[in-house]
Amino acid sequence: MKDRWLLACGPFFSIEIAMTMTEQLNALGSILAQGSLHSLFQPIICLSERRILGYEALSRGPSNSPLHSPVALFSVASHAGRLSELEIACLLYTS
Repeated sequence: MKDRWLLACGPFFSIEIAMTMTEQLNALGSILAQGSLHSLFQPIICLSERRILGYEALSRGPSNSPLHSPVALFSVASHAGRLSELEIACLLYTS
């Protein structure tokens, strides 16, 4: 039987993934082992000073994965106790 996870994303939408815990952990393990992450960085700019203040990142799992959504990916990693490992991998595997 599959567990249904309802992942709250904000006041207007949510994401639901239907996977067993084993499937979730296996998917996360494969993503981390293969480095199949897609991370993009966008500058945060101070227009009045015309300078870059920092960067924000968006990281996703593979497009063919139930963990493609950043919300699903980071939620499963958090529940699995592998959030730090995922965050480091996101920095290593940038686009």
